[in-house]
Amino acid sequence: MQCPECESFVDISFPETDLIFWLPLEYSHEKVMSLLQESNFKYEVLEPQVIRASLTTSSLNPFLIQIGGTLTGQEQRGSNALALPRGTKPDFRNLARTMTLERMVGLSGGQWLQHLIQEDRFTSFFQPIIWAETGELKGYEALFRGMEPDGSILSPGYIFDTAETAGMMFQVDLAGRRSAVQNAAKQSIGDAKLFINFNPTAIYDPSYCLRTTVSACEELGLRPGQIVFEVTETDEVTDVNHLRGILKFYRKAGFRVALDDVGAGYAGLNLLRDLEPDYMKIDRHLIIDIDADDFKQNIVQHLISMAHRQRIKVIAEGIETQAESEWLKDAGVDLVQGYYYARPSAELLSNEQKTSVREIFKHQ
Repeated sequence: MQCPECESFVDISFPETDLIFWLPLEYSHEKVMSLLQESNFKYEVLEPQVIRASLTTSSLNPFLIQIGGTLTGQEQRGSNALALPRGTKPDFRNLARTMTLERMVGLSGGQWLQHLIQEDRFTSFFQPIIWAETGELKGYEALFRGMEPDGSILSPGYIFDTAETAGMMFQVDLAGRRSAVQNAAKQSIGDAKLFINFNPTAIYDPSYCLRTTVSACEELGLRPGQIVFEVTETDEVTDVNHLRGILKFYRKAGFRVALDDVGAGYAGLNLLRDLEPDYMKIDRHLIIDIDADDFKQNIVQHLISMAHRQRIKVIAEGIETQAESEWLKDAGVDLVQGYYYARPSAELLSNEQKTSVREIFKHQ
């Protein structure tokens, strides 16, 4: 059985396509009508504010790009669209294929991302997470990366921005989790923890969306106890009960949980109280120049104290200087991560690199 969101893509392009628009705002309707007339496309008005346009594979995407440049974001979000093979009669069964015009425009511009996922052109980079006292390796955070056909790396920001606009966060989140497990196992991660990011808004139903990740861990020999699922985008969490259900599913399977970006806003602090994760990551903006900033120091000391009272291990990420590293160690953080120790890499640390990291801590 497929998850209806995570493991499927919506087709909007056919050899010959009927594109049906519901445009409730009169001025949006007039703009689309003008575009159709200027482009000499065949169309008909089915009823007030409803247009059916006949397009081909080659004309669909350029036309949707034109719409994206003509209608405002608010107009696109307030309008709906449906793409069907030419001559298909719209009926109740087509409701699941109806989407906002904004998403359809995003899907049109995000075809490359769909191809990237379908062709498995993605990988994971790994950044070490280090014990603050000893410099010993605790684990790695897996960071999703997409690749061009020639093997060059795509900007993660570009991928996630496109995925959000195209409504493809479910698919990208799944690809990232799958890539993390597969690449960590391929490189023999051993007993190290593997921190895997996931966006709770991209989990449709835990029993479906997460089963492939759980199965991959089992098949590749990774123990549930060494996998830490890291909740990202905490400021976007609006349904705490849904997130609690996701984490309950993870914990029941034996996995651990981390909360990212704590201290970035009120939402993160509320989730820290409500969810009681195993690990807490302090927002990197609080880490920058913390050795010279009394205000940041007060906040971080409070966060560390609060976490330790709840038996939550604290991770400071984004460390780039020796002064930041020394202050955080003295403040009592449990684990550290950042460019100061090692940059993200497609390869796990070699024994020589692990020794070099330990040497850093001998001089602190």
